[in-house]
Amino acid sequence: MEKKVLLIAMSALFLLTCATSCNNGKSANNKNATEKVDKDATVRDFITNMYENKLYDDYDFLKAHCTTRMLQYLKDEYEYDGDGYAGYLFRTGAQDIKPGAEGVKDKVLSITRDSEGWYHYTFTDGGWHGENKMKVLVENDKVMVDELERVYDELAEEYSRNVEE
Repeated sequence: MEKKVLLIAMSALFLLTCATSCNNGKSANNKNATEKVDKDATVRDFITNMYENKLYDDYDFLKAHCTTRMLQYLKDEYEYDGDGYAGYLFRTGAQDIKPGAEGVKDKVLSITRDSEGWYHYTFTDGGWHGENKMKVLVENDKVMVDELERVYDELAEEYSRNVEE
């Protein structure tokens, strides 16, 4: 009889241990998934706000939301006389509106995150289409841009085609 009670007690302890550790694993996974979704939503909101409100032209905004490395990159890429930041790199290279696109508002069309952690955003810029990708750091819901690369610039592609012809 004692062996039976001991066996039942050990089985109950084993099941309790398994159930507790399985739940903790699920909770941790759910927490990580929630944090990832929250981070993605924060970054998407940041990119949309930055682009559609042209905050990339605001030096105070850039200083508050770019890492030291990114600020140096924007400074190095600045193509005008004097000191400044190349905030225009967040859009296409277009300086004029696409013919027939007068009155079209600049807009973020989509934002995705690739497997390497880059956020790709497609957008319209004076009617021209573009795509950039950026790497960001997020701490306490504050987004800091660390890297930026142009992926596609419709105007540049069109210009390149015309030069080749």
